[in-house]
Amino acid sequence: MSTILAGRFLLQDEVNFARQELISAGFPDDLISGFYVNQPGQHDMTPIGGDHITSPGAKESPGAVLAGEATGAAVGAAIGAVTA
Repeated sequence: MSTILAGRFLLQDEVNFARQELISAGFPDDLISGFYVNQPGQHDMTPIGGDHITSPGAKESPGAVLAGEATGAAVGAAIGAVTA
């Protein structure tokens, strides 16, 4: 059976410090997890569920999709020109 150590921290710097202390004490880095739990009442705040309409990390997606399409079109055109 695994041992679980749990802690609650207010600041990310405290999480990072605790993580480094655990690693220094011999705990393997790949067995240490950290996560954030929303405050009560902060879950399911939108009509589609969750607490954000869109993922905060997805703001670059439209530009990346267009860049990928342009690259794919250019590569496809070059391959088509060579094989024709």
